[in-house]
Amino acid sequence: MGQADGDAYWKIVTDLQKRGTEDIFRSAIQTLSDSNPWRRVFAVDVLAQFDWMRKPNAIDRPFRMEIIQALAQLLEKETDVDVLCSCGSAFGHLADHQNPPALLNLSRHPVERVREKVAIAIKPSVDQPESIEAALALSCDASARVREWPLLWFSDENLARHPPIQKRLIEALGDDDFTCRAEAMCGLAAVKWGNIRAIMQRELDSPRFEDDGYGRGRLEQELESLD
Repeated sequence: MGQADGDAYWKIVTDLQKRGTEDIFRSAIQTLSDSNPWRRVFAVDVLAQFDWMRKPNAIDRPFRMEIIQALAQLLEKETDVDVLCSCGSAFGHLADHQNPPALLNLSRHPVERVREKVAIAIKPSVDQPESIEAALALSCDASARVREWPLLWFSDENLARHPPIQKRLIEALGDDDFTCRAEAMCGLAAVKWGNIRAIMQRELDSPRFEDDGYGRGRLEQELESLD
């Protein structure tokens, strides 16, 4: 059974996650070395939010550090695109995972959907220059679906004050994608940059398109917080 099975696949994954026993954990860890990439995908998906029902906060979940270490080791040798995507999603759920080098190295992977999952997963930190470098590279990606994620992370006030990031946010005001522009504006609003309020209002007053909903919601919420 693969991910193409949709609801049935995710029901099995979720049931195993909710049970959260040590036997399930050990079996999933062992399956990470299976020769079948779909079995590796399955194992990664199970581990991504292991025992989330009893432990909603990822930091509190059992075997968390072992999972982070196992997935980081998997990334060092993994080449299958589907497994890489599942790993990116998993790291996105694993909270403060310290951005293992193998994850950061995927920021320039040739496949767009891998870069998108990596953009979700990387948690930029001014204390970790490598993570900033990788996130900045992703924020300049040819795909808007990739760019929007680091731009979202850059809306954190501490990150938005970091000079290279603030420079990138200013550049992104001219992005051709509405969501990317909205994320950049929210980042600049977090540090009350220039006349950002007027820029945000002008964007909201512009013609509306069907796929603008998320970005408009972000701008409206951020404007309310500035009042």
